[in-house]
Amino acid sequence: MTTTAPVRKERLYIEVAADGMTALICAREADRGGVPPEEAILKALGAAEVRIDDDVRRRAAEYARLSPPPDVFVLAEGQPVRHAQNERFVWSDEHEQEWAAWQDDAPVNYYSPNDIHIVREGSTIGRLEPPLPPSDGLTVRGDRVKAEGQPSDLALDATVGRSPEDPRTILAGAYGRVVDDAEMLRIEPVHVVEGNIDHDAGAVDTTTPIHVAGRIVDRTHVRSTRSITVCDAIEAAHVASGEDVIVRRGIIGQRAGLVRAQREIIAKFASEANLVCGGDLKIGRQLMNSNVCVGGRLIAEGANVIGGSVVARDGLIVGGLGSDANVATRVVAGVEPAVVREAAVLARRVERADALIARLRDQVAVIRLSAPSPSGAHQRQISSLERVIDEASHRAAGDQERSEGLLKRVYAAVTPSIRVSGVIHAGVTLRIADRETRFHTAMKGPVSIERRKVKNVTELVAVAGPSGAAKVLKNERRSPEELLDGLDLEEDGSDPSR
Repeated sequence: MTTTAPVRKERLYIEVAADGMTALICAREADRGGVPPEEAILKALGAAEVRIDDDVRRRAAEYARLSPPPDVFVLAEGQPVRHAQNERFVWSDEHEQEWAAWQDDAPVNYYSPNDIHIVREGSTIGRLEPPLPPSDGLTVRGDRVKAEGQPSDLALDATVGRSPEDPRTILAGAYGRVVDDAEMLRIEPVHVVEGNIDHDAGAVDTTTPIHVAGRIVDRTHVRSTRSITVCDAIEAAHVASGEDVIVRRGIIGQRAGLVRAQREIIAKFASEANLVCGGDLKIGRQLMNSNVCVGGRLIAEGANVIGGSVVARDGLIVGGLGSDANVATRVVAGVEPAVVREAAVLARRVERADALIARLRDQVAVIRLSAPSPSGAHQRQISSLERVIDEASHRAAGDQERSEGLLKRVYAAVTPSIRVSGVIHAGVTLRIADRETRFHTAMKGPVSIERRKVKNVTELVAVAGPSGAAKVLKNERRSPEELLDGLDLEEDGSDPSR
């Protein structure tokens, strides 16, 4: 909320921000031809109860000399409040440069230095920025804004130490990964693989973080209850993390393998990959022909999503959807991905069971045709097949019932949006909860696709940015069962959190 005081009602007005930290003078559309004198501006500031000091007088005089006046001009600024700041750790320039290099040509750097750096004992890892005491703020009207808190020092455990030459320079006292939880700085042990994880290295299963200097190759298995960092790429492998999976290059799934994380997956790109994460999926450049289930959001602010299927509980923030070639691209938000995935696995089991039952019944029919009066051996064979059919039918009925029960609670209690800064191409299908729309022509962004009530009817709307104008899209209601269409994820029953 802002407050205003007129200079001349038809020409200018003073606007004080809700937090009291700025006072603006704004030109009215009715008359931009002239500027009132400095004295009139100062008088209006006084009417708005703005403190007038030498800086405000200088700005008022500067504004009075402008012709024509700008739309908005800052006449006064308060002194921002600074709450207490604790002592904090800052990486060395060398490590900062290495972290920046991980971004490469991606428009956004989603990587955290703490996840990618391995430090060696005795090396300089960074420095400590001193704590800062609280400092009260002052609004443009002279009101004091009370600062809060008292600063505290960052604790260091035995694995890190201070340099004898400069106590604020921090040295590594052990080999491993730096952990900074804002209260204590320490180094934890890491399982480091200097080259690739391949068939010669064998499967890796550990309870410590994993740091792979190379890549994880096809048909290998890697599992950790902690995070997994890969400095190159992941191929068609099975990778499971109880925390995060961080990949410097890409995930090249070749429609096989599976990468799972309890929290986030971060990669430069993913192609023909199967990805499942409990938190956000962050992609730097491109997500192509992949099947993903995301418990948070798909965040790919400068990247395109082309082909495949995306199920993201909390929605998407992406550069573009689809391509000029009208590649079929499916996006679903507002559902519980874990429920969708489990229901899809059960549905696949039912399909396999039905196919098995059909084959067995064909075998029984062949036996009966070949032996109209079956002998004891034939009868035993028929009875054996029928027992298998009964067992398979019973299991399929149970799986079908469980799948239907899961889908009754598939919709998430969230209000997601699908935000696209570039283009939504033809061939893209978007679904939020039970509403679905298909694009037959391209829509240019920035735009946010949302599920809203319009005249008491639930619709999908396209909200243009930055105007906020909303347009109802042609959309239809879809059933929970239709969520399973086109979902083709690799099955993996392992639990990386154990």
